[in-house]
Formats: sequence, structure tokens, C-alpha cells
Amino acid sequence: MRGSRMQETSRSRLLSPHSMRIVALLSGQLYGRLVSALGGEHALANARSVAEALTLCERTGAELLVFDPSSLPDRMISRLLTEAVQFPLEILFYAPITLRTVRTVLGAAKQGVGQLAILGADDDPALLRLRVKEARIRTAPARLLERLAPSLQVLPPAIQKSAIVPLTSSSAFQNAVDFARANCLCRRTLDRRMIRAGLRSAACLLSVARLAHAWNAVTEREERISAASRTAGFASEATYRDQHRQHVGLSPAAAVRDLTIDAFINCLAGAALGKSDRR
Repeated sequence: MRGSRMQETSRSRLLSPHSMRIVALLSGQLYGRLVSALGGEHALANARSVAEALTLCERTGAELLVFDPSSLPDRMISRLLTEAVQFPLEILFYAPITLRTVRTVLGAAKQGVGQLAILGADDDPALLRLRVKEARIRTAPARLLERLAPSLQVLPPAIQKSAIVPLTSSSAFQNAVDFARANCLCRRTLDRRMIRAGLRSAACLLSVARLAHAWNAVTEREERISAASRTAGFASEATYRDQHRQHVGLSPAAAVRDLTIDAFINCLAGAALGKSDRR
């Protein structure tokens, strides 16, 4: 193997216990950002084709596959996902929010596969490094996206593009009005379309998405409740606590103590779908 594959082999014995073998299928620019963000912590190999990516996944025992679905035709995406899930690895999409990206991410989410790092929103090295680290686990936002994907797929494509953002990035819209304006709609029209798709409202979607991000911050990053409320994009800690009790029926601390992640996601999904499962 040339270049990237030799790089992966030479580094493999020097990796820390927290390192991963990562295969990427990215343009030179995106791969450069990934390399810069990870700073040599992981063993990276960048493939030039879907066939090479699959070969590398098998030969290197890759733990993570990173690719940009917006740059591939649908048939190649289908092949890559169908064959990649046969390996014991996780999948991270690193891509701009295009209709093809959204279609791929939602389709994969329904199968419990993949997480998304958004090009243009998650490019900061520390944030991209975090996205790679958390790709090891099925995070709360990813689990919530899996539950809501069938309803999101019913939304008009342009709204799908907006709706997927708060479920993957905590630095999304400030409120439902901001969400509606991004789609050149008034809030009432946006909510009508949400309801037709089986979702309660735009405001509820934003709220449960933030709660999922906050859970992740507390349970995986061990942030304090006050810090987690900021990380998740709540206006204040009081707002976080109020919305948590509204949708989950418990305080944040009590939920982390008493609920499994599956029970917590059941509450959030129930709230977003108008089928409350709160405690």
C-alpha cells in the first residue's frame, strides 16, 4: 500500500489505548481538516474509492469509517453502507448539509447506523475531534434521530435539511421563529408541516434535541448541569430544568440517576411525536 496505508501501519503500535484505526473517504480538503483536528492521535488512512475504502476497512481492522455522502452517487453510498455494516466499525458522516447528505443520514439513522459531523459547523479542530471521539458510542442525539427519522423523512426536503441540524449540532437555531425563518416560513406554517409529519411542533423538536445534547454532555463528558445547559444551547439553566421536567418528568440530576438512556430517549421521542412517555 502507498502513502496513507503505510502511515496507518507504521503508527499502529504507537497508538494510545484510546486511539482508533480510522478509514476515510474524503476529498483532500476535508481529509486535511480531519488530520489537523486529530493531530496524530489516531491511525488514519484515506481511500480514493469506495472499493479501496472497503478493502482498507477489512485489512486494517478499522474501528471508524468517515466519509462524505454528498460527494458520492447514490449507488456507491448504498454499496458502501451495505458492505461497511458487515464490519465491526462505526460510521461518521463528515459532510455539508445537502439533500443527498440528509437522505443518507436519515436512511442510515433508521437502521441505527452513523452519526454526522456537519461541514461548516463542526470544523473547529476541538469540535471535530469530539465528533470522532463520540462516534465510538451511540450518543443520545443519535438515538433520538433514529427514533424521529421516519417522521423527518415525511417533511419537505428543505425542512428536512433544517430539522436535522439541531439533532446533530447543539449550535443550531435559537428558537422556533429562527427555525421557520431559515425556511422562509412563518412559525404557524412550519408547525402545520411538522404536524402533518407526525411531529408536535418545531419548538418541541428544538427542545428535545437540546435535552439530548445536554444528557450527552452530563453523562459522557461529565459536565455539570449548569455547563451542560450552555453546551446544549439553552437560554439559561432554569430554562433547561423547566423543559427537562416538562418532557421527562424529572430533574436533570434525577433523570441521570434513575433512567437508562433508552428510557430517557423514550421520553424525548414521545414528547416530539406527541406520545408522551414522561415519568
